[in-house]
Amino acid sequence: MGKRYQFFISSTFWDLENIRKEVRQSLLQSGQIPAGMEDFSATGEAQMDMIERVLKNCDFCILIIGGRYGTVAEGHDKSYTEREYEYIKDKAKLPILAFTHTHPEELESPEHKETNETKAKLDKFRNSLHHLNPTPWGNSTELLLAIKTSIMDIVTNGLYPEAIGWVRGNTVASADLTAEQNALLKENKALKTENEKLKTELGKNESAIPDIAGLDDVMAAELWQHNANVQLSLHKPTWGDLFFTIAKQFNILREDTHGEDIRQFFGFNEDAWQIVCVQFEELGLIRIYNGASDLWWSLTDKGEKLVRQALTARKQDKEAESP
Repeated sequence: MGKRYQFFISSTFWDLENIRKEVRQSLLQSGQIPAGMEDFSATGEAQMDMIERVLKNCDFCILIIGGRYGTVAEGHDKSYTEREYEYIKDKAKLPILAFTHTHPEELESPEHKETNETKAKLDKFRNSLHHLNPTPWGNSTELLLAIKTSIMDIVTNGLYPEAIGWVRGNTVASADLTAEQNALLKENKALKTENEKLKTELGKNESAIPDIAGLDDVMAAELWQHNANVQLSLHKPTWGDLFFTIAKQFNILREDTHGEDIRQFFGFNEDAWQIVCVQFEELGLIRIYNGASDLWWSLTDKGEKLVRQALTARKQDKEAESP
């Protein structure tokens, strides 16, 4: 049966008003249902209440990040857009299709100029979206093409089979059949999740390079002999020495780390630094992604597991009891 999906459009409003209109029109032309703040009139907390009610009937969220952080309601420290995102992620639990502008500073206008505080909040918000693999866009044409491609994956290729959607009343299957289908979809999703966990445990995500140096292997001399930092002054340090030193020094277990900070701390030149980044990526220990202005490091599940194992205290052997 032909389903139509409802997409909630989340973004700042005044600077992206025309963009929002084009996205709504594109959704309608694709046979889908747009929803957003244009569909209701409310202010203050009533606006968030209305947004939450609308989201209960939505299947997906299109999150568009431009050059503004957005309006912050009195008594709050986050914009409506970021609060929408957190509600969708934590409570509504809708799939989020994120799109971030490649050069947000180009979208600034004299009427809506960002302060240093809101710029910092925008950068932090953008960085928090990296796990969504947001699609970059530079103009409305690129954005609309990216959104149409995402819709095609959803509608034609069944990218999110668990999405409920909307159908005509006279085409709905019986309640029992629908319940059975939903149960099978949930079971299929659970099995896929378990399969991915097993793949990780079995090391299926290891590097395809057969002779890659592991954590127990000594680093090439040119990478550490001229290193200015005492943290790497061990006699013939291994890749594991470097990895765990980074993890401890920068608390990478708790938060993503700015790559340039690591490079400067250890005094790596550009060539050596490129080797270090590629090595740990190939070992499946880190992900490297573009933040607002530079590259950031994030632990993979495998990397986090190894760091936790290294940092966890072990039981001490009990002293033999005196006779």
